[in-house]
Amino acid sequence: MAYIRYENIKEMIAKLRKHMYRQLQMMAQARTGIKDMRIETMYPNTQWTRVWKNLQEVWTTDTIRAEWYKVIHDIVPTNVHLARINLSDTDRCRLCGRCDTLIHRLTVRIEMKDIWDWTRRRIGLILHTDPTKILPEWTIMPSFDVWPPQRRRAILWVLAHTTANINGPSCR
Repeated sequence: MAYIRYENIKEMIAKLRKHMYRQLQMMAQARTGIKDMRIETMYPNTQWTRVWKNLQEVWTTDTIRAEWYKVIHDIVPTNVHLARINLSDTDRCRLCGRCDTLIHRLTVRIEMKDIWDWTRRRIGLILHTDPTKILPEWTIMPSFDVWPPQRRRAILWVLAHTTANINGPSCR
């Protein structure tokens, strides 16, 4: 173990507190057996820390953030979820017959396709890129990191409002 000299006492105290907090948190998790969230275990290859930071960073109302939170956590009652718990006869969309997933509801469904195309064009303008490169998964897992932060916040704002207005009747 090496001795690290800090420039000032405030920096040393802040680093010590951070280290102590991490150690106490690890000990508490080990004792209680805290598990990962369900959505994190369903999609382990996603950068969930970035998703949570993006969700907290978006400048919007609590209602819109709550609707986007439900979409990100995959707790929206789609026909796939309802069929899994025997509350629906089929997992197909009643309008087009495709599998009724969140991506389908937000980007592919007949009445939502125009809204998603408009959203893609706006994000393409913000990023100065081709709109076809904007992934539909950004609506349910915003794990991207765009520089500068103002541009990232603008994209998050557009995605949050689009997702909330499509999904949540209370936000319309």
